[in-house]
Amino acid sequence: MEFEEVLPIVFKEVVLQVVDSGELFRQNLDVKSSYDEYECFLSKDLMSGFAVHRMTCEIINVFSLVKGRGQELLAVATTQFNYMTLNCFDGFLPNVYAKAGFIETKREKNWDPRGPDVVLMEFQT
Repeated sequence: MEFEEVLPIVFKEVVLQVVDSGELFRQNLDVKSSYDEYECFLSKDLMSGFAVHRMTCEIINVFSLVKGRGQELLAVATTQFNYMTLNCFDGFLPNVYAKAGFIETKREKNWDPRGPDVVLMEFQT
């Protein structure tokens, strides 16, 4: 799968479409008002992507509309960046990230008592 760096406004437009495509994406993607502080990447078919903050190296808005691309997408991200952090909800996502080399560094209770814990992770080569 090939990824290319795209303009922040292009990335935002695609993420807004992804969020509109289903509840799972609405629950797990936090759309930013601006992605100007991020390096943004999309697959050539616009079906997968991620963004990494230029200063903090936090990876956000990791998505794929194609089942089974997760590990390949994260392999691309981890070869582009030597260090990244992330946060995600407990459930299936921490396992996906762990398979790509991310390590859990902290766990926090969700602000919603009915919601899953928030898991903080980092990747370092």
